[in-house]
Amino acid sequence: MQLLLIRESESRIISRLFVFEFFQGAAIALYFLAAITIFVDHLPPSDLPKVFILSAFLLWLFGFIYNKLEHRLLTKQLIYFVLIFNGACILLFRTFIHLETETWFLYLFLASFNILYLLNNLEFWGLVAILFDVRQGKRLFAIVSAWDGPARVMGYILSILLGATIGTENLLWISAFFMLFSILLFMPLAKSDELKDIAPKDHHHYATQSLQHLQAAVTANKLIRNAAFVSFFSFCFYLVTNYVLYGYVKKQFHSDIALGRFFAVFLIVSRTLALIIKPLFVNRLLDNLGIRKSLLVAPIVLLILSAIAIFFSEKLIVPLHLFLVMAIVVDILRSAIQSPVLLTTLQPLPVHQRLKGHTIIKGLMDPFAFLSVGVLLIAIPSADNEVNLTLLSIILLAITVFWIFFALSVDSNYIQTLSAAIRRRLLDERDISVTDNDSLNFLFKKIESGTEDEALTIIQLLSAQTISHEKCYLAGLRHPSVRVKQLTIGYIRSQHYTALLPELKKMLQAPDVQVYLPQLLRSITALDHTEDISSYLTHENHEVSNAVAMGFLTYDHHAQKGKAYNHIQNLFASSEHRHLMSGLEIVGELKIHEFSDDVANLIAHENEKIKANAFLVAGKLGNANMLDKLLNEYGLSNKDKSILKALEIAGEKAVEPIRHFIQTRNPGKTKRYQLYILLGKIGGDAAAGLLQQCLQQFPADEYNVLSILYQPQFVAPANGYEYTLLLKKNMENASKHLLALDTLKQYNHTYQLLIRALELELMNIRDKCLFIFSFLYDREKIRKSKIGFELNTKESNANAFELIDMVVPKEFSVPFMLIFEQGDPSYKSMQVNKFFKTAPVTASSLINDILKDENYQYNEWTKACCLYGLKSQGDRLDITLVEPYSKSDNPILKETAIAVLEDIETSNT
Repeated sequence: MQLLLIRESESRIISRLFVFEFFQGAAIALYFLAAITIFVDHLPPSDLPKVFILSAFLLWLFGFIYNKLEHRLLTKQLIYFVLIFNGACILLFRTFIHLETETWFLYLFLASFNILYLLNNLEFWGLVAILFDVRQGKRLFAIVSAWDGPARVMGYILSILLGATIGTENLLWISAFFMLFSILLFMPLAKSDELKDIAPKDHHHYATQSLQHLQAAVTANKLIRNAAFVSFFSFCFYLVTNYVLYGYVKKQFHSDIALGRFFAVFLIVSRTLALIIKPLFVNRLLDNLGIRKSLLVAPIVLLILSAIAIFFSEKLIVPLHLFLVMAIVVDILRSAIQSPVLLTTLQPLPVHQRLKGHTIIKGLMDPFAFLSVGVLLIAIPSADNEVNLTLLSIILLAITVFWIFFALSVDSNYIQTLSAAIRRRLLDERDISVTDNDSLNFLFKKIESGTEDEALTIIQLLSAQTISHEKCYLAGLRHPSVRVKQLTIGYIRSQHYTALLPELKKMLQAPDVQVYLPQLLRSITALDHTEDISSYLTHENHEVSNAVAMGFLTYDHHAQKGKAYNHIQNLFASSEHRHLMSGLEIVGELKIHEFSDDVANLIAHENEKIKANAFLVAGKLGNANMLDKLLNEYGLSNKDKSILKALEIAGEKAVEPIRHFIQTRNPGKTKRYQLYILLGKIGGDAAAGLLQQCLQQFPADEYNVLSILYQPQFVAPANGYEYTLLLKKNMENASKHLLALDTLKQYNHTYQLLIRALELELMNIRDKCLFIFSFLYDREKIRKSKIGFELNTKESNANAFELIDMVVPKEFSVPFMLIFEQGDPSYKSMQVNKFFKTAPVTASSLINDILKDENYQYNEWTKACCLYGLKSQGDRLDITLVEPYSKSDNPILKETAIAVLEDIETSNT
């Protein structure tokens, strides 16, 4: 089902990520197999603890380096660095493999696997965190990570097939090829818009924060601290068992080929079993056993095996086989059960703490475990490189005891954290999943015994979970709070829980029933169509009678539907305002078209509250005649907001009435703009068609209409001919403005205000061109370029022009960049004149052109600036051009024109 939720664009990115991670995973698997095989073949197992210690320090070092680089490099640069570094490391070790007899070389060879694995995890999950947001991550992260296991298995299979033929050390060539091939696979991702100029610090995923920050997270939160210790002890157990296992297999296999085959089979078995167990059993195990028992599965099983190993420690064959079993079991249970369950326990934490907790559990504790186990194993006495199985078995038993202790602590801390999150109302049902029985039982009890706010939070949380809600809602009905009962009754009705119908009917006799009686009766009628509660239609509380009527009318074939209709007719026939409001409430909520005439009559009601509600109900019904009546009221009263809201509710049904209104009533510019905004909210082809019609009918509204069309996912007609013509017209106007600016700047400070107005006109035209570009070409790239212009930094403007040059044909991109890039107006005007021939202009002709504005080239602020500048230049002023603006709808332009006319009159007298 999860795959069905993936959008086409997401599917394309995910498929690329699959292949990208698959080759990296296979490369690292082949590297590890070659490294461990050659190491075990050449050195005794007693040297392995030294590699553990070296690994710990290398992990800390490279984690620190990565942390510094991710704050200095762009994301794609950082990923290229990691891929090249990992590939170069593999090639370097293959080139110098002749040093395999040198101890230091083998130490570094094997320890470097942990570096490659760390860097691979950091760069890949950092990339995923940038490509997908939090909401997408909830759906997609599990899918994205699904190929890690198969990639490793494929690497191990290749080693079996090719190891004997080409030699173990030559597997490194294949590993290096896979890693470097990943660079080619990353190139399409690097060119994606999401990674353009994005640094990891802009999308921090808490992967490599400083030790001080993570230490603070561990010490400040008991749940994270104890979960970290569970992860620590489980990894310690894993390292000790592998230490014993490597010593055992060294004695059994006497060539690197045989060793390589054993390790490959061993890893294939453990990885395959983990891949099978994780999706099939983890959720069921968690739901049935709860968090505590799920966390205890691994340590208890291993505790038993450790005890058996101690008992049979003198008979070497049995313990060594047991260690083989334990190595497989701990690997499977850690990855398939413990890790998912631990991450589940962190869900009640705030997001930033949860992310830090993930980082600590999934990686931070590994170097500590390497160091601790390495020191411990070196300290254990051994004779002739023989491991002390009895002592090691006792150590493993002790580790499992600590493991169990901290697992129990995690469960206790989880409940405490969940309680605290409920009290503080920090839980979001979209971000947390609660399905295990222990947590559910705790929450059910909390509903009954908790405060009103706690009960409300829990019920809202559990109502969104994929569980049986019967116990939850039963506890909610028994809570003393009326608000909790009302919320619960609403959920029972909406989710149609008929099993709780007897409990609802019992509540009719409750002493406090009057407070929530409306909700209760409506739910009973919704769940039981045969229940006759028509006597409540005459209840003195009109909320009760309305609820009963709505309950009857919710279902078409309800036996009491006729009585409900009669009740509504009586409400509309009444002269009491509260009855009329009740009738509107019922008709509006249920959209009962049979009462459209009654609603239409109330549109002109004398009571403003009834009138406003009638507007909204008319919008819900979407009747064309009523919508016409609404528009007849538009602009004539102070109810324009209610009318626009009602039209928005009507949606596409309102488009034709709006079209008729605009064509017949010719509303003013301000009223038209409000209708354009409304059409943008409605969206759809019909609304877009009307906006395009208005673009032709009202040239003065060009900017407003284009800006609205830019908002929804609007696409121009197939040839886009009208928009191409509009684009040319705007660029011609921009070239005229450039020439005008060059002319006006020759007059020093005389026309400073008008110069500024023309500069704003150019910005206005630039935006209109961007709007049209988005209709005709790559919408997303144009949108990004517009954002770049709005940021208005040197770098963002350069990137914006680069995007325009990429997606817009040269016919328009070249003049666009000439006009709007920073530069001298004289030079730009001369260059643009090659594309758009512009006649010379004088200051007087420009002023006349602005005030006449026959082609709707200028905004009203430019005309106002022009008039204001002419106050001191009466000799250039044509009074016939000023007088029309004294009656303008625009208050600034109107006041400026009146002031100019008054000055002229004063000067004449």
